[in-house]
Amino acid sequence: GGVDYNNIIKYSPGDVLGINVNGFNLGEGTGASVIERDIMAKVEINGPDSYYKLLGRKTINEIKNGIEWQIPEGVSDGIYNIKISYESKTGLIAYESCVETYPIGEIAKLEKNVLIYKSGSGNCVDSDSGRMYVTNGICIDYRNQIYSDNCNENKLREFYCQDNICVTEDVSCKDLCVVNKCPTGI
Repeated sequence: GGVDYNNIIKYSPGDVLGINVNGFNLGEGTGASVIERDIMAKVEINGPDSYYKLLGRKTINEIKNGIEWQIPEGVSDGIYNIKISYESKTGLIAYESCVETYPIGEIAKLEKNVLIYKSGSGNCVDSDSGRMYVTNGICIDYRNQIYSDNCNENKLREFYCQDNICVTEDVSCKDLCVVNKCPTGI
């Protein structure tokens, strides 16, 4: 399910969100000796209004095959963060977070943001949370139309929420406007 808008996927309550990891190779390039059965993937969803859902710890095979989240009807409109963090078994029922070798000490994880919006809700949601010129974003409001930040030569048209509707601001990028953002600011 879901519709992709500039790499941000929009879902509605009631949709099924499929979560999987393709091409995951344990220990690749690290020289580590890793046994797949000793690694678990912890799947979490965080969203507006302190929404938190732990989908549980899944084996690497389960996460490779994919798991599903039925989006509840009562969730708030907004951006939800799907996070998969890897943990290694340290005891019979204990787990410790796996860490990357670079950057040193960073938790091994994958993250993706998705937009959940109920048509007709009358809310306005901006995926990059306002006038964020260095981030590509989308905006949706009561009209149920999605507006995407976009480039026109060296100018960025930034969409954001004001008084519960999507409005625009045109700005000149400091350097170039690429991938619907000003990577070096304005």
